[in-house]
Amino acid sequence: MNKISSLILTGMSALVLGACETDVYNPEAVRPNRPLGADVVAPEGFDWKMTSETRLSIDVTDLYDAQYEYLIEVFPKDPDGNPELLPMAAGYANAAKTYQTTIVLPDSYTEFYLRQTAPNGTQTVTALPFAGTDDTAYYKFGAAQTKSGTGELRTASYPIEIEPTGKVPYTFCFEDQWPNYGDFDMNDIVISVDKMSESGKDLRIEGEIKAVGASVKIGVGFRFKGIDTDEIEKIEAETQFTDGKRQTIQVENRHDGEVVFLLCDNAHSFNENTEGDYSFINTEPDSENNRSDMADYIIWLTFKDKDLRDKVLNINNVDFFIITGTDGGGKRVEVHAPGISPTNLGSTSLFGQGDDDSFAGSKYYLSKDNLCWAFVVPAEFKWPTERTNIKDVYPGFAEWVKSGGESNADWYEKSTGDTYKNK
Repeated sequence: MNKISSLILTGMSALVLGACETDVYNPEAVRPNRPLGADVVAPEGFDWKMTSETRLSIDVTDLYDAQYEYLIEVFPKDPDGNPELLPMAAGYANAAKTYQTTIVLPDSYTEFYLRQTAPNGTQTVTALPFAGTDDTAYYKFGAAQTKSGTGELRTASYPIEIEPTGKVPYTFCFEDQWPNYGDFDMNDIVISVDKMSESGKDLRIEGEIKAVGASVKIGVGFRFKGIDTDEIEKIEAETQFTDGKRQTIQVENRHDGEVVFLLCDNAHSFNENTEGDYSFINTEPDSENNRSDMADYIIWLTFKDKDLRDKVLNINNVDFFIITGTDGGGKRVEVHAPGISPTNLGSTSLFGQGDDDSFAGSKYYLSKDNLCWAFVVPAEFKWPTERTNIKDVYPGFAEWVKSGGESNADWYEKSTGDTYKNK
């Protein structure tokens, strides 16, 4: 590439004023990075050693099966704050085509910007770090980005990984209003993992439902990620109610080899509310419906290979989820932690609806603000009281989710509002 031409165009792009077309398919709106000719010269004394070249590869999360193209533009500054800025480079991408180009910037730049315009006109802007050395960069629209404490731009990855120390307890929390935020109190279902023990090829997992803050019927399931039923010699699971009665849990057999259990189809009656009684349990401190003794679950697994037990001892492979109903096609509406796909019985029809920004195949259960409807923390957890937004109680929660767990890892230890913990 002609570095002189590329750099001069970059500088001109930041200075030239012009009208910006909004029609993604109008060729006048695309001004690619092209040589300007031999008559263009650099300013006297310009140090060419202080520029660097970055090769870009940009993918999109295509919702149209490559029927339409997305416009990709590259800017030296944020186009949202500089609406008359022209792109350094531009081109098209879809499911069948990656957009690739090369840009040159002065080493003093710390970032550059990409803008995607979807076929429906929706625009998304993201920043990428500029290293100041000849480099390559890959980005896929639909992935969240965040800045670290040092200001470094990074792409957040999901699921959020919990340090697999094997120490218990762990606490899973859920909001049942997905794909809308609802009251965002994250107490509609609270589940604990209180014991994870192994002996030889055997593994035992125990815990209980700690709270039910839903006002409608809600089910609870769990799945072991990365474990195939063919790898397991024996599976047994049961629940134990507060009166001592036990009930066997059956493995669901419609999951292409995945190990999936349905703990209950009604969390209220599972914890001894009468059928049709959806009173809150352990989310309102002064409620007469609160109780310290809740129904629990026990799972026993015997593996064909004892080394496989480490997969399940890793809490990141335990996928609790809730079931809030069914869609129009009869598939169940599941809510999982961010980055975890639904089971093959789960619906994707609500993806992209309300506050959700999921894309089947690449992005799951993340909102347009990169928040989530479910999470797990490696501790006993004081969940928000009824109708108390978790962001108000735990100021570090939002940044933890948006960073993919990289920031505010101890957020759950720093509450500033009303919380509840079952004794």
